[in-house]
Amino acid sequence: DYVMMGYGTGAIMAVPAHDERDYEFAKKFDLPIIEVVAMSAGKRIGDETWREGVYGIVVNKKGQFLIQYDKEEGYYRLPGGTKKENETDRETLEREFREETGYTDFKIKHFVGQAAVHVITVVHKDHHLILRKGYVVDLLSDKHEEVISEEDGGRFEYKWMSYEEAMSSFAKNVQDTGEGQLVERAFKKKEECFSEN
Repeated sequence: DYVMMGYGTGAIMAVPAHDERDYEFAKKFDLPIIEVVAMSAGKRIGDETWREGVYGIVVNKKGQFLIQYDKEEGYYRLPGGTKKENETDRETLEREFREETGYTDFKIKHFVGQAAVHVITVVHKDHHLILRKGYVVDLLSDKHEEVISEEDGGRFEYKWMSYEEAMSSFAKNVQDTGEGQLVERAFKKKEECFSEN
């Protein structure tokens, strides 16, 4: 009801990730919603290396979130990691989720958003600008393999936490890593997604 026939070329433009009416239209007709503006966290830190990562927001039947604790860096994180060359988001998340958590029976559902995060790694003091993309992941069963890759050497612990515990843990991180924003985005009410803030 808002297409104007006498305006422009007659082509229809929609930005469902950033306009409430377009969002409703896309949801009704099951159209893809592509976010083109990322939330941000942290402050620019000189010369930064660009990285793109994909992370899973996993909630069990008790309403608890799967949270990764990095013992080396001292950070609470979502399970996931950096994309390799020519990988899609889903390929990255499938690989990283299996490697890091050991879960083998899961389904990647929908994209919830992205955050551009400026960070300095605690151990190596590297400066990165990381585009963190978040997807909701459903565990289909408790099929789980104990996995400790050579790369992480047992540096990660996984804990199931309530929403409040997860958000409190993210707040303890020395730097904002953007994961809290992704969790909030995944579980916000629709009307909160389009506030003027």
